[in-house]
Amino acid sequence: MKRVILIGKNSHKNKIVAFLVTVFAFYVVFFSLKLITFDDIWRLANGSVSEWIYNITISKTRSSYRTISYREYVNNKKTVAGVLIDSVNNTISYYGYVKKNVKEDRLVVYDPNKLNINDKVAENTIKENETELIVEQKGEDVMEEQKEVAASVGGNGIMKLSGAGTGTVYSVENLSDFNFLMNTFYVVPKRASVISSDLCASELLNIDLSIEKDSTVPQILIYHTHSMEGFSDSIEGNQDTNIVAVGTYLSKLLSEGYGYNVIHCTESFDYVNGVLDRSAAYTYARTALEQILADNPTIQVVLDIHRDGVNENLHLVTDVNGKQTSQIMFFNGVSRTSAGGDIDYLYNKYKKQNLAMSLQMKLLADEYFPGFTRKNYIDAYQYNLDLRERSMLIEVGAQTNSLSEAKNAMEPLAALLDRLLSGSDDGEI
Repeated sequence: MKRVILIGKNSHKNKIVAFLVTVFAFYVVFFSLKLITFDDIWRLANGSVSEWIYNITISKTRSSYRTISYREYVNNKKTVAGVLIDSVNNTISYYGYVKKNVKEDRLVVYDPNKLNINDKVAENTIKENETELIVEQKGEDVMEEQKEVAASVGGNGIMKLSGAGTGTVYSVENLSDFNFLMNTFYVVPKRASVISSDLCASELLNIDLSIEKDSTVPQILIYHTHSMEGFSDSIEGNQDTNIVAVGTYLSKLLSEGYGYNVIHCTESFDYVNGVLDRSAAYTYARTALEQILADNPTIQVVLDIHRDGVNENLHLVTDVNGKQTSQIMFFNGVSRTSAGGDIDYLYNKYKKQNLAMSLQMKLLADEYFPGFTRKNYIDAYQYNLDLRERSMLIEVGAQTNSLSEAKNAMEPLAALLDRLLSGSDDGEI
């Protein structure tokens, strides 16, 4: 005897059957017209699940850069299953990382009251370079020759800036023009959104970023989110020849030459458990930074030193005091995208001060070392710049520069930092 199931007019089963029949009918029509395929359906389903995973990730890790990396994984690299597997593995790795791996011997303290490195700080020597000097200027590769600067230069690479520089000093009228400011000093990728209130020159240049120097306590922290970044002559994985060595030289200059107490964190955040993963590096670095700053509340300046990546035919180099010197770039984040607006979970209460520091440093550089700095770069995210008012991310040269060129760049950079932090130039307009 056959069992007959009657589907009532208002039955939920009736609605489900009607829905499935409708979907099937649409699929038959679209498939027959070759307007849709099974691959299209899979991509649609995969995208929906991916977006669901992303939304959950945001709600659970609002303050983490891992949300950004997950979005990139979902959209560009991984399947849904791959994201789920990675999320489990990375979460386990993340929460156990800092306590296990960031050791005291990775924090090097440069105390000018204890160190005796006067004759060691000038470890850079001028080297002949057969490569043609090419710099980035107005979209072209051109020769760049450094003008003389108003600086007294010691044999140990220390420069004392005094008086007015010989470079460009911009007028109040020009700096007050938002379009002039953007075109002259900044590069902004399409994904980022910068508005006029972000770059009000009269406001930014009147923010006092000087500090009262106290060499008895740490006041400057130098670290490297991407500590594996190397140069044309670096040995892979060797911190004596990559970006960490550049940070070491800057630490010595600031300590021995200018009297600051500096902590240099040499821990690797982009190479964890034998895997190079730069997408998670900001998350790993943040946990370590928060601990270092909690242990050393006197730190007022935080510098994240990187090197850039450019086309292989581009050589970012200039001449400073007879030395071939990597050009540098000051990097900011505004926590705002052009597509979605403000990123609330990457809120930076020190954004204005960060922007003020990079602009004031850029103007000082143009005055004292014209050609030394590239245009400031502003991107969409936060980059851990919210941890202190005086936070900077600095790109030193690129992979096409030599280690010597990158270390040479620390000499004018240290002089500019001292000029800003000592309050020698009030910067008011």
